[in-house]
Amino acid sequence: MDANEPGASGKGPRTEPAMEQWNAVLDDMEATAGELDAAGWETLVCHPGDVTTVMQNREPGVDVLLSGDEYAAIAEAVDSGVTFDAYEVYRAAAESVVYAVIVAQDEATSTAALVPVYLDQGDLHTVIELEREEPGLPLYLRRLDNEMIELRLDDPSLLLEDPSSEG
Repeated sequence: MDANEPGASGKGPRTEPAMEQWNAVLDDMEATAGELDAAGWETLVCHPGDVTTVMQNREPGVDVLLSGDEYAAIAEAVDSGVTFDAYEVYRAAAESVVYAVIVAQDEATSTAALVPVYLDQGDLHTVIELEREEPGLPLYLRRLDNEMIELRLDDPSLLLEDPSSEG
């Protein structure tokens, strides 16, 4: 099993249909990055080793484990003054799993970080409903040594809603 696949940690979806869905999400992310690149944006594309909900030991949110290089690129952007203050979420659900690409944007610098996630719907609902110190849902981008950058998704319901299913 590839370290970038959900289930590599033993916690994510492991079935073949889930893997197909995850690969489709990664393909969509790459296509979105290509569109942004063509429009003149700098894109920082992430390939998580693991994605989990966090409900203890820090503010409830979503933890995304990144490779050292991908983490370093985002850290360098943040250190240079990039503030990811706008978000788009491209979301799908299959069985009990939410798959999404979170596109964190800094329009002033035309920089976007694309972060794919996969989360159990029940866990996601729980973590969104928990009380927080600040509004929004923390997105913890983390390296193996636990160095972390926190982004905040202002409207966590974007991960729950599926506009294509509204009728």
